[in-house]
Amino acid sequence: MTARDPHKARAGRPAFTLMELIVVIALILFLAGLTLLFYPDLSDQQRAPRGATMVQQTLLNARNRALRDGAPRGVRLKMAPDPNNAGKFLGVSDLQYIEQPDDFVVQPGVVKDPFDPTRFLPFRRISTGVTANVILLEAPDATATTVNNFSGGAGANKALWPVQAGDYLEIYGGRVYQITGVAADGNSLTLASPPPPVSLAASYRIIRGPRPSSDEPVSLPADIIVDLNTNQAFNNPLPVKTVVDSSTNPPTTTMSVDILFAPAGAVVSQGAAGDALYLWVRDSLVPDPLKGDPTLVAVQVRTGAVLAYPVDAVSGNPYALAQSGRASGL
Repeated sequence: MTARDPHKARAGRPAFTLMELIVVIALILFLAGLTLLFYPDLSDQQRAPRGATMVQQTLLNARNRALRDGAPRGVRLKMAPDPNNAGKFLGVSDLQYIEQPDDFVVQPGVVKDPFDPTRFLPFRRISTGVTANVILLEAPDATATTVNNFSGGAGANKALWPVQAGDYLEIYGGRVYQITGVAADGNSLTLASPPPPVSLAASYRIIRGPRPSSDEPVSLPADIIVDLNTNQAFNNPLPVKTVVDSSTNPPTTTMSVDILFAPAGAVVSQGAAGDALYLWVRDSLVPDPLKGDPTLVAVQVRTGAVLAYPVDAVSGNPYALAQSGRASGL
């Protein structure tokens, strides 16, 4: 047996030269540079889907609140007119949580609430006012002094009043009248149309509309919007309503889309029709609404389910995937 030459053994081992190491490091740095160069573009392509996820989660939170509180809860999308395009609206970038308070029911000759004998009725009886569209509260007396007027004792801040412009008055369990104003002293209402003659014996209730909750609005990523114009353009309109802000003097009127969930989960928004409401979330910096990875957030009217779908930019019907229920769960 011959002895192995240790010098030959060392010479046969694979190894990198200094030059090879320099080349490998240079390649790694080059590839890293390419990644940094193209990563912003890749990230930008995900901005609209990320915004859609925020919209979806906000709606699901509102639905869960309705289930938890046993009362209607939802989300408001305020629509601001586009000053550069008549009939169009600016994209919505903030989502406001809303909640609908209980109705107030008043019956004649009853001092306490018939539905809750532990509390007094919220308001006094009413009568037709001196002008055609005005409803007056009866004057305070020994019985009525414990009962608030329409201000609820909330002081000058009308945003806290239990009755506000935009609510509805129902008399005798019959026709409903929209309230367009509440007097500064809280003792009378102005209605959108003349009611029938009302005596102090009239039963009535105040149907209160949704109010913004105390939660801060949810803001979408920069330049990501809910584009409400696309619903009109592609013949899929949303239920738009008039919102009166009673905290201003005089009250200001804006347009909004309210998506309100019942305690059982279904959508109870006024004017909601069809099987679903679709919110088109997209990048406002991309002129073509079909490009930039726009995403549809679909709210099922009957069940309240909230799902996200990619916009179908190929078939000619952008809502095709959402309407078929395919490719959900973005």
